[in-house]
Amino acid sequence: VDDCAVSKQLSPIRNSPLRVNEESIDVEGHVLPLMVGNYRENRISSQTLHNLIHGYTSIDSNYVMLDCRYGYEFQGGHVRRAVHVEEPRKAEELMHNYLLTITVIIVFCEF
Repeated sequence: VDDCAVSKQLSPIRNSPLRVNEESIDVEGHVLPLMVGNYRENRISSQTLHNLIHGYTSIDSNYVMLDCRYGYEFQGGHVRRAVHVEEPRKAEELMHNYLLTITVIIVFCEF
């Protein structure tokens, strides 16, 4: 739930009702704060995802969530409004197309 590909900096509003012990930091060049210790892998916390989905951030751009897990995992439970795609080439194609109009792409993946 925490892999992401993002393109510019943003400072989130930290007054979300959800409080999870996952420390995040703002990293230059990224729209969303990245998890401490994982910022080089572009991982966001579940709290950051929750804040984004429920509007508790100051993000002013569009975002999309790509769920690239296996079909049985997606069917077993997924984030509402996530786009399911299993094949890596199709995911790459979608990401390329989304980058033309969407600033933030969040990817849940097996690959």
